[in-house]
Amino acid sequence: MKVLHICYTDSVGGAAKAAFRYHSALQKKGIDTKMLVYHKKLSENPSIIQMKGIKEKLYAYFGFYIQRFLISTFKKRKGNDFSIMCFPDNIFVRKINKLNPDIVHFHYLGPGIISIKGLSLIKQKIVWTLHDSFIFTGGCHTPGNCLKYEVACGSCDYLGSSKKNDISKQFWNYKSKYLSDFQNINLTSPSNWMKNCAEASSIFKNKSVECIPNLIDTDLYNPKSKVESKSFFGIDSSIKIITTGGSNFEFDPNKGMNFFLDSLQYLDNKSNIEIFIFGTKKKGKEIFKGFTLNYLGYVSTQDLLVTLFSASDVVVVPSKQESFGQVAVEAMACGSPVVAFNTSGLKDIVEHKVNGYLAEAFNAQDLAKGIQFVLSNDLFGNVTKTVSLKFSENVVINNLIDFYKKI
Repeated sequence: MKVLHICYTDSVGGAAKAAFRYHSALQKKGIDTKMLVYHKKLSENPSIIQMKGIKEKLYAYFGFYIQRFLISTFKKRKGNDFSIMCFPDNIFVRKINKLNPDIVHFHYLGPGIISIKGLSLIKQKIVWTLHDSFIFTGGCHTPGNCLKYEVACGSCDYLGSSKKNDISKQFWNYKSKYLSDFQNINLTSPSNWMKNCAEASSIFKNKSVECIPNLIDTDLYNPKSKVESKSFFGIDSSIKIITTGGSNFEFDPNKGMNFFLDSLQYLDNKSNIEIFIFGTKKKGKEIFKGFTLNYLGYVSTQDLLVTLFSASDVVVVPSKQESFGQVAVEAMACGSPVVAFNTSGLKDIVEHKVNGYLAEAFNAQDLAKGIQFVLSNDLFGNVTKTVSLKFSENVVINNLIDFYKKI
């Protein structure tokens, strides 16, 4: 069996991490697997192939800026997390055919790589993992409370559009035309929540979605000494560490940084708590509502992240929506309980008052209550057991291989 994983990058963002972990775990099982990416960060890995021809780069470049221009015309939009896949695709399809895999596994695509129509030109079996909602919406990756994708998009809430036949409706029509009856595409979801969303969508209402979570390599992510890990950051072992953060944490409103900061006003024992925040441009210390906030910037190394999670007494993941919850599983693999809102894919990871706390959705006071609960209870054994039974490499990759064989 030959598998080709396709992602915009090999290491930046949750989808890229998940793709690379699948790829690495399949290699350990003796599967012939490669990754095809536009931006290769893991330069020493020969099994990762970079699209680096001039035409390929131009398609990606123009695709990005054409998309950004189209989105910029919507002045009331909530952000730039909206994609359009309708650009030339023949080069990419030829590259796939040249590599000749049995299965083409898509994870996350930037603009300009391949069009939705282009998917229908791929003769191999296609697997698409739902790292977000993009493939069944009119273009948004995180629809929030909007459920228009269950009927048809248009008057896009994310774009702040009042026109029924706006770009989201046009792109939904385009997806519906090529994907609704496309038998060669097979969907997997890292969480039951995302599985349910896809199966409720108008585009994939007649398809079943296989739930296969993202995996974690527990040989790489495992608990270090809490005393030594705290000492690494210059923190005494008697001090409690609360950690929060994630990819683009500072700028992506979906990540919920505002909810976390609001929750601090409901916490006590300010002198016995240090707060660490990663995934922001900001670095250094800041006093906020009586707490010391330690901004770590972008944590680029895995070892530093493992040390941070090992030092933490609780990790808060205050996202509005997560297809899975990569930060939550990474933290738990390092022995830290997680506090999150009782919503989306995080419900598959956090068991209320067992390995963490699920707060009432978007209630900052209950988020603080969850933090206090975790700091007052020893959940370490439950945390590591959850990861071992549900998200460890061997458990998940065997399920993925079985799915490949089935299709």
